[in-house]
Amino acid sequence: MTDLSPNRTKQFQSLDFDIELWQKLYYKHQQTYIRKRLVAIKHLHEGQSRLQGT
Repeated sequence: MTDLSPNRTKQFQSLDFDIELWQKLYYKHQQTYIRKRLVAIKHLHEGQSRLQGT
């Protein structure tokens, strides 16, 4: 089972962000709900909050 600590944002920010993989996944998946999640991931890595990314 994964660790569901209260501060997932800090855990998420500690991960590496691969822009090439992100672009590949973005163009591969045409569904809006998947693209929204991918855009949210990109915004978090750019330092925006979850609320700013909407």
